[in-house]
Amino acid sequence: MALETPLSGRFLKEGRVLFFGPPPAYMNLCWTTLVLGAGLILYGLLGQVFGVGSLFYWGWVGLMILSAGLWALASLQRITFDLRTKSYRRWHGPGFIPRLYTGPIESLLSMSLMAEERFLPTGRFVIYRLVLQWKNPREPLMVVQQQALTVPAGQPINAGVQQIGATGWDYARAIGIPWQDLSHRHLPCPIPVFA
Repeated sequence: MALETPLSGRFLKEGRVLFFGPPPAYMNLCWTTLVLGAGLILYGLLGQVFGVGSLFYWGWVGLMILSAGLWALASLQRITFDLRTKSYRRWHGPGFIPRLYTGPIESLLSMSLMAEERFLPTGRFVIYRLVLQWKNPREPLMVVQQQALTVPAGQPINAGVQQIGATGWDYARAIGIPWQDLSHRHLPCPIPVFA
């Protein structure tokens, strides 16, 4: 099982690179967790040397925090498209063994907009997802961006797709792959919880 972090896209290097990854604040939290865990382990070791702290307590707390940070970093997904060389580099972190995929953009099938309808006691909302699909079925699908919106009763499921639909169209056009709008019907999340 892995942690799922919502991704978002952004153009880098004057529009020559399209990157989908976690928000910068999440990455800062991961790095802070690693530094804090290592710092607590070091504090426990120095406390043991100078006789002022407990190696057992601070060492185990630091090790747990460090492990949580490593698990979070290993579970991340991210993909970088080099629009100049028409290639991609994908880190697929969910699961027990993270993998690195690379290849030409021509190996992608399409970018799709999917909609998942959910009902809560407080109302109805829809999760819109931009999903990358590959021609090779061995490469798993990748949700590169999502948006959750409340949709009033009586409105079609795709009533709120304007913003994420336009964004997805721009991404697909920049990458040079076909665009599919499948938001007119309910499709559950294409990524399994247990990867």
